[in-house]
Amino acid sequence: MKKFLNKFVITPILITLFFNNTTIFANDIANKNEDKLLNEVINYSSSLAEILYVVNNIYLNEVDNNKAIEGAIEGIINSLGDEHSVYYTKEEYENFLTTLKQEEFNIGFIYKVDEQGYVIVDEILPNSYAEKFGMKKDDKILNINGKKATIDNLQALVYENINNQVYNLEFDIIRDNIKKNIVIQINESDLKTVIYKDINEFENIQNTKKDVCYIRISNISDNTEKEFLESLKKANENGKEKLILDLRGNTGGYFETAINICKSIIPKGTIVSTKDKNGKIEVFKSELENPPFKQIAVLTDSLTASSAEIIASAIKDSEIGFTVGQRTYGKGTIQKVFEIYTGGAIKLTTKEYFSRNGNKINNIGISPTFLVSPVLFIDENIDINSKRFKEVLDYINLPNLSL
Repeated sequence: MKKFLNKFVITPILITLFFNNTTIFANDIANKNEDKLLNEVINYSSSLAEILYVVNNIYLNEVDNNKAIEGAIEGIINSLGDEHSVYYTKEEYENFLTTLKQEEFNIGFIYKVDEQGYVIVDEILPNSYAEKFGMKKDDKILNINGKKATIDNLQALVYENINNQVYNLEFDIIRDNIKKNIVIQINESDLKTVIYKDINEFENIQNTKKDVCYIRISNISDNTEKEFLESLKKANENGKEKLILDLRGNTGGYFETAINICKSIIPKGTIVSTKDKNGKIEVFKSELENPPFKQIAVLTDSLTASSAEIIASAIKDSEIGFTVGQRTYGKGTIQKVFEIYTGGAIKLTTKEYFSRNGNKINNIGISPTFLVSPVLFIDENIDINSKRFKEVLDYINLPNLSL
């Protein structure tokens, strides 16, 4: 299993009963009212078994017990009213595990959803795959490689293809009321979660700010920690003392990886703390006496979420740096995944986390030290006389930033 996917199999009894009354969550439930909870589970399990028995013997038509049980499980999870607690069928869980192996890949467009629920291209980023292969602003995306695209699954569809080593992404779109087909051919070497650049690699600001480097973390997945440490090594070798850390569009990933990244750049002290249902608090700390950078500017937007917010908040609260951009998304909870006998799994919210200074993040986000909307950065070959270039320099050179 992957990190933070705690394997827990619930075995069937009686009429394909989905809870084993003697073992349910035995290792995961805190020592509080255990007997009462166990009795409640036994009673509800008996009720479910009774319903299944009656339905199988009395209902006019044939009954698919597996489908009935899946419906019951889904109903329980949906009743929690928590968007981050989810039931996965066997097929959905297999796709979920595949997604966890993803290497974040930025095609190069910003998107939104229209009133009918279609994904609409809102902006094309310069020198991107989207620009190279002819995608345009206001394109309506219908499918990716034959599968319907929505605001919720668009990135997952990209990851699914990449993880299956399918590097030609076929987009079915509507442009000016005409259906079109665009094929984006991905270079396998671009599939990294961390990008490092010397500030002088940005064409229009060469020979300035020689002690600054730029690192973008697009997603926090399996290889992110290794890639980030490699970037830190480059920064150290090149004598960089200040960092522009780009977390825009980073929707998070592995909690453990985010903590380890913080341990490599955050001065000694708390990184983040977590609290569970029973009030148990766990504190994650950095022991770093000499951080590699004197100052860090973190670029954030409304999509910066979850584990990426842990990094941003730790930098801001430790005062090793500041945040520039928009308020972050505000996902301050941790989920655990429990496998069940059907081959599927349930993902449950089990903890909430708080910033170094004890600030709540969930449903609030991290307010930027310097509000800039939208957050811009210098792209290769941008016109030095353009308005965008001036805006970029304006916020990088804000008073008292000392970058």
